[in-house]
Amino acid sequence: MVSSIRTCTFCRTKSSKTDFLRFVRALDGEVIFDKNNKLPTRGIWFCANSRCLKNGLNKKNLFKNEKVLPLNLDEMLNSINLKIKESVLNRLGILRKMGLCEAGREAVKKKIYQKEVKIVFLASDLSIRSKQELLDFFCLYKDEFLVCDDMFCGDDLSNSIGKPQTGVVGFLKGRITNELEKDLIRFKSLTQQDYK
Repeated sequence: MVSSIRTCTFCRTKSSKTDFLRFVRALDGEVIFDKNNKLPTRGIWFCANSRCLKNGLNKKNLFKNEKVLPLNLDEMLNSINLKIKESVLNRLGILRKMGLCEAGREAVKKKIYQKEVKIVFLASDLSIRSKQELLDFFCLYKDEFLVCDDMFCGDDLSNSIGKPQTGVVGFLKGRITNELEKDLIRFKSLTQQDYK
C-alpha cells in the first residue's frame, strides 16, 4: 500500500505522510497534535524534527483565515514527545504479547545470530562497560537492525514488557515492529536536536 504524499508546512519538503507529524485546529482555535493522523478536520503537516516544528508552529498564520489560540511551544513539544514515547512503550508491550520480544543479553544475542532481530534496546542506565561490549558485538551485524541505547531506562523497558529488570531487549521482525521503528525514528529526531 502506497502512502499519500504530504508537504511540510515549514520547509516545503515532500514525503510520505508517515514521515510527518500532523496538527489540526479544534473548533475553539486550539492547535492539536494528531498522533494517529485520523482527526476529522483539515490538518497541517510538519517534518518530524524540532527545527520544522518550532519554526512552523511559531508562524502566525498556521491555518489561513482561521483563528488560532496562542501556542506555548515548549509545552506543545513536550506533549508531542510524551505522546510518541507512550506510543513506543505501548508497542513494546504489544510486541511482547505477540511473542516478538526477547529480554536479556544472551537471548537477544541468540536471535541476532539467527538474523531475526529488527530493533534492540539497551537501557540508558546500563553500565558503560556492558553497553560498550554490546555495541562492539552489534558492529559485527552492521545495518541489520536498529539499536536504541539512550531512550529508556531499565525500569521503562521492564514495565513496558512486563518482565523483571533487564537492560537488553530485542524485538523480532514483523509489521508492528516496522511501525515501532517509524515511531522511534520520529522520537529520536525530536529529542536529539536543539530547538533553534
